[in-house]
Formats: sequence, structure tokens, C-alpha cells
Amino acid sequence: MLSISRWSEEYSYKTIERFFDKKIDWLSVKWHLIKKVIGKEVILVADETTVSKAGKCTYGVGYFYSGLQGRAINSIQFLSFSIIDVKSRRAYPLFTKQLKKKRRKSLKTYLKEK
Repeated sequence: MLSISRWSEEYSYKTIERFFDKKIDWLSVKWHLIKKVIGKEVILVADETTVSKAGKCTYGVGYFYSGLQGRAINSIQFLSFSIIDVKSRRAYPLFTKQLKKKRRKSLKTYLKEK
């Protein structure tokens, strides 16, 4: 925010800080930006992608299946939703969410529940 305020001639650091403190419905913002340019025939698509990671410090790192490598690898995984305009063959991304590894119950916990 400090860098943004330095480059801005009109806005102070506090003004920029207040702007970024607000909750913004980004899905609605993106929809209003693309609804005028998309055609009448659209498709909603979801795509899951795996990004390999070495190490253990990255948030959400775990073993996820990679279709390219044909096995589970140490990675993070994302799910993206986009709208595709069929006529112009363009994709407009709506949102991306990082998927988390599901925690498995230990055998001890599983046996206590039974």
C-alpha cells in the first residue's frame, strides 16, 4: 500500500488502506465487466490444476494426483471456474480457489467412534 500511495498523486496511504479494508464481491465485479462482451452462447467450465511444490512451508501443500505425471505428487491444487464464449472462443475466469488436503482420521479415532 505504501508503494501505491507513493505513485498516486491524489490518494494518501490511509485512503488506500481504507479501500483495501472493504469487502468487495469480486464475482459480481467480474460478471459486470464481462456481461456486455460475451455472446449469447456460453459455457460454464471448471478446471482443476496441480502445481508441484518442493518443501513443506507452502500453505496447503500435500499429495495430490497429477494427470501429467500419472501419480500423486507433492503439490498444491487449485479449482478455477470460467465462462467461455463459444463464438469468440474466449475464456473469462470468474474465480479460483485453492483446494485443501482432506485430513484422514487416525485409526484410534476411527475405532473410538465405532
